[in-house]
Amino acid sequence: MGYVKTIGHQLGQSAMILSGQLFDVNESEWHPIQVGFLVSTNMQIALNDPLTHNVSAQRQSSGTFNSSFETSSHQVLYFRAYAQRQDQTILGNIRKITLEGNPQQSGKPIARALSLLAEDSVPLEGGWFQNSWFGLYRSFDNGWIYHSHHGWLYLIADDAQGIWAWSEERGWAWSTKDLYPFLYQWNLQNWVYVFPVKDGQVHYFNYSTNSIETASPINASAGRTGSVDPGAMQPGSSGLR
Repeated sequence: MGYVKTIGHQLGQSAMILSGQLFDVNESEWHPIQVGFLVSTNMQIALNDPLTHNVSAQRQSSGTFNSSFETSSHQVLYFRAYAQRQDQTILGNIRKITLEGNPQQSGKPIARALSLLAEDSVPLEGGWFQNSWFGLYRSFDNGWIYHSHHGWLYLIADDAQGIWAWSEERGWAWSTKDLYPFLYQWNLQNWVYVFPVKDGQVHYFNYSTNSIETASPINASAGRTGSVDPGAMQPGSSGLR
């Protein structure tokens, strides 16, 4: 039946998204394979333990599968992916999650921005996340993310499910799940459209000049994730509206 790998998790506002993958599958129409996750406060994660929660999932054609599990703060959890067919069960590696007042549940603009992305993101290996509308990125607790197309971005949420993102190249730009790939760029006082990447190059349509621009994301190893003075980036300075 192959083997299972527990890939990781992503924290949302009230739940965490668990991610796993099934490899080398020998399919059988007579005995379908069920996949999911076992979640417990006990590191052993025994199948017959009443503390173990069985969270089912739907497997994709690639073998990956994801599911959500409601969480509470100040809690240590362990989870592992599994696959099951008839009486045979194979288990993935065990991963640990420590929830210390889940930062994604806080009302701070930085945490809210990361939480908005997390709601539509699937964790991948190496600390990366695939967002259904924003693309591939890595997040950091200090408000920075590294995006595969846009480079280093510093995020702050507004009060209307929107996200402001600051970059060295464009300054502040704003968008939402429903508007992206349209961005409102503050220093232009106009909109920018992000084209799909072609030959590794990012192209933008600048509505203030009616022209196409190109830009390359800052190199990940050269970029910085240090602190940015939020006071220098508030309304009335470089421009949250």
